[in-house]
Amino acid sequence: MLSEFDERGHYVRSLGEGLFDHPHGLRIDADDNIWTTDDTNNTVLKLSPAGKVLLVLGRRNNGGEANWLFSKPTDVAFSKNGDIFVTDGYGNSRVVKFDHNGNFIKTWGNYGSGPGEFVLPHSVVIDKNDRVYVGDRENARIQIFDTDGRFLAQWTGIGYPYGLWITPDQHIWMVDGGFDRIVELDQTGKILGSIGSPGHQPGQLAWRHFLAISSDQKLFVADVLNWRFQVFVPVKASGKLSDYVPTERQFYGFKQSDGYFFRSPGWPTK
Repeated sequence: MLSEFDERGHYVRSLGEGLFDHPHGLRIDADDNIWTTDDTNNTVLKLSPAGKVLLVLGRRNNGGEANWLFSKPTDVAFSKNGDIFVTDGYGNSRVVKFDHNGNFIKTWGNYGSGPGEFVLPHSVVIDKNDRVYVGDRENARIQIFDTDGRFLAQWTGIGYPYGLWITPDQHIWMVDGGFDRIVELDQTGKILGSIGSPGHQPGQLAWRHFLAISSDQKLFVADVLNWRFQVFVPVKASGKLSDYVPTERQFYGFKQSDGYFFRSPGWPTK
């Protein structure tokens, strides 16, 4: 099920009991509807704010690469006209586009490292000009497309894009789950700054996965291997680079757990 908390971390309610096996991505649309991607039962759900199911994409427990199926979908985004874009994901290597009613329009992408190819498309956001930004996680890049799937550009050398968020100034905030930091990028892909480092202390992160930014610019981060959310508040820019210089992935390795490969140094292997 989903759990709702207020901005201070106080529990508010739960909803969606029995709907999910492993909810992976969570987005709120302009009408406050709740969208989830479940990477175990292979569905994308649209829920009303009260938790009523409004739309189902995919078929529960039926994974595949047909127009009406997903294989471990990861995230969902919406264009200005209401079209729906799903990164599909851990099993497939593509983006799937639907209209606002959930009717299939098209798909693009396959496994690989060339333009328009993906190795785990993990997150997706769309800017005010309907440019589609796809976090191509294991290729360590963000690819940019128009809403018809035409390749426009790619940003490399930025880290591993696990989660993406776009702010009103059209900057892209990226959860770099490989190097365990949060990165802000401008519209050209230039890194403007970063916060965080690997670890288990406050302000450190371990395999962070997704993020969201509130209207008052608080930054909420899902810190997976630390089993917590962390909240960062805006401060005046120091004008200095972070002391942390990423060199290797700290929380990614050879142990398989729940379908994902990770191992934290010093943690048990069983």
